[in-house]
Amino acid sequence: MSREGQPRRAETTVVVQDIFTGYRTVETRRAIPRRESTRQERALLLESWWTNNFWGPFLQAAESWKGYQAAKLAEVAGQTVEFGSALMTDVECEAKLREAFKKTLFTKIRTFGIIERIKQEVDLIKLRDPTSRQWIGGYLNSVVDILTDVRRLNNQRKASYKAYLLQKPPT
Repeated sequence: MSREGQPRRAETTVVVQDIFTGYRTVETRRAIPRRESTRQERALLLESWWTNNFWGPFLQAAESWKGYQAAKLAEVAGQTVEFGSALMTDVECEAKLREAFKKTLFTKIRTFGIIERIKQEVDLIKLRDPTSRQWIGGYLNSVVDILTDVRRLNNQRKASYKAYLLQKPPT
């Protein structure tokens, strides 16, 4: 501990070379400590991102995903539907979700925080629309696939997030 009661900065040894003379020296430097973000700061940042960037595309993607699934079923049943239009709408909404997730990459928003916020919104959707239980699981699987693809997470993490989202709330 230093005199001010602060922990000592980590010291690193670096080799410094003058580009004109080629002369090398070894110097010891102190690293600048990073300030850890608090839980409240992360929660505010997540809520701001959710409201400004993600909530609208999340709901639009849910509607387009439902429409695309219905168009696939109708196509298989032999009904005439605009399958290509439903597919394009789904692809466009997926691109909006990817862009929203990319905005979180170099911020202090954690992946599990996003998953928890999605779960809260899904619980609200289930309360408002009881028929949503039929399609919400498949949609959440696709959202987690997009999130883990953007964040480059492994399959084990992806599976645990899917399981967390699909578990039933305690009654």
